[in-house]
Amino acid sequence: MDRQELAREVLGILADAGFDSYYCQSSPGCFDIAASKSKVVLVKILENIDAFTSLQAQSLSSVASMLGASCFVVGYKSKEYSLSDGTVYMRHGITTCSPGTFSQALEKGVAQAKKFRRTMAVVDFEALRSARVEKGLSIEGLAAKAGVSPDTVYRYEHSLTLASPQNIRRLEAALGLENLTAPTSIEPSRQAAQQRQSAGSNVFTFLGMLSVHVAGPVDMMCKVASAPKRGPNAGANTIIAEQDHDMRTLERRAKTLAGLSKVMLSYPCFFVGSSAKQSISGIPVVSRLELGKIRNSQQLLELIGSKTR
Repeated sequence: MDRQELAREVLGILADAGFDSYYCQSSPGCFDIAASKSKVVLVKILENIDAFTSLQAQSLSSVASMLGASCFVVGYKSKEYSLSDGTVYMRHGITTCSPGTFSQALEKGVAQAKKFRRTMAVVDFEALRSARVEKGLSIEGLAAKAGVSPDTVYRYEHSLTLASPQNIRRLEAALGLENLTAPTSIEPSRQAAQQRQSAGSNVFTFLGMLSVHVAGPVDMMCKVASAPKRGPNAGANTIIAEQDHDMRTLERRAKTLAGLSKVMLSYPCFFVGSSAKQSISGIPVVSRLELGKIRNSQQLLELIGSKTR
């Protein structure tokens, strides 16, 4: 089954669970599908979960923290194993599972997904690496002594995958340790995600907004303290934006911004250096000059709203 078939399967699962969804097919990034019901769910779809990078995980975690969303990587396999239904894995701190487990998590509630973690454990990678170095073993040497592959040891030491109880026991025996498992949580660290959110001295911070740069499918998201009570985006407190691309790229990405803003109840916007256009393909355009004249987040929302067709 290829990635497009996986996408259709995940979209079907979300539809059956009553979610409204948007698939960012033309703009891949740290997530591919955004869905909302009572809560936003962000999903990265990959046939092989090993393709999910730490940069994507950091970006996805930051976006999920800002939106109060749940996030998943949904796939079929890794290099070492196929993803089993009823088991929750982790990939760079992000909840990772098969389509079947994802369906169960939505049906029973995301918080209940913890009980699907039946057999896998998180390795205390610092203790593993320290013990290996202390005993003068290379990764290859420890792998041979424990009866696992060198790639497996590498992944454990870099917290890239979970470990089976059998492999944990083999490593403990090879190193003379009693416990190599580490406490874990199904959700990524909110504190770590918040630290990655942009809190620097930029125009959005000046306007009293929290902003985060996103590793696709959009460039950035901004959040205001209070949402407008009237207008076409009443209740929305998030801006989804693209920045300083050529006209062809902005026109291509307008569809993604429109789709995501509808599902996530957000304001779509293009922030550009300069432009005579008020909107591009229906998405409001705010120039750097206009942005410099704004003194608070409400003025920015009003400006974007005035340009919304």
